Amino acid sequence: HETAVASRLLAAVREIPVRAGDAVRAGDVVARLDDQALVAAVREAAAEVETARAVLERAQADLARSRDLFESGFATRQEVDDGETAVRTAASRLERVERVHEQAQVALGHATLTAPMDGVVVERHVEPGDMATPGRPVVTLYDPDRMQLVAGVREALARGVAVGDALVVHIEALGLTCHGTVSEIVPRAAEGSRTVDVKVTGPCPECVYSGMFGRLEIPLGDEQVVVVPAAAVERVGQLRLVDVVADGLLHRRAVETGR
Repeated sequence: HETAVASRLLAAVREIPVRAGDAVRAGDVVARLDDQALVAAVREAAAEVETARAVLERAQADLARSRDLFESGFATRQEVDDGETAVRTAASRLERVERVHEQAQVALGHATLTAPMDGVVVERHVEPGDMATPGRPVVTLYDPDRMQLVAGVREALARGVAVGDALVVHIEALGLTCHGTVSEIVPRAAEGSRTVDVKVTGPCPECVYSGMFGRLEIPLGDEQVVVVPAAAVERVGQLRLVDVVADGLLHRRAVETGR
């Protein structure tokens, strides 16, 4: 399970507190971008919200006074209607600037990049001072607890494998043998090799890294065979002969050896 953490903003990279090999938890900061312009935008939007809220409160107070004067006969209906229009306009403007403020806060949040999962840093693609662009990975993480072996299995063998089967996996570089569970069988055979991708997952020791080579054991089932000691087979020209005792007598028989 691997993921690349990318920026949503065009901004300079201010800090990257992690390096390749560092373990991180979900929510840990992996990079900080230059946010001066974003902070200024948030403050400006907050000031607009306060101004709009004050205008709305003044319009509501004026409307209440106009209604009292209208009840007493000292104001016209037109003045009350104008006051109601002013309140609706002020409320609409407050709602609009509040949305702008929320958007500015969201944009400011994008200046801090966090790990979306527990994992290990595989690579950091930029350095402090570089320009982060939308969609460009900043760091790449992988989850060592969710390692996956992808094996190309011959069509005939793949028919005997099912999702959920427990299989043996060998990591030859480490001399390691472990067990995994079949999580997925890709329902498509490669045209050249006529193999099917079988994906096996399972917990792995810390010494196993992404990209290592491994082998998957596919059980073939039971088979009944006739075996003899290799030293009992005598080769004469193109023949392979075995001496067999039957009814107290020695018989020489030609055999065809298997694997």
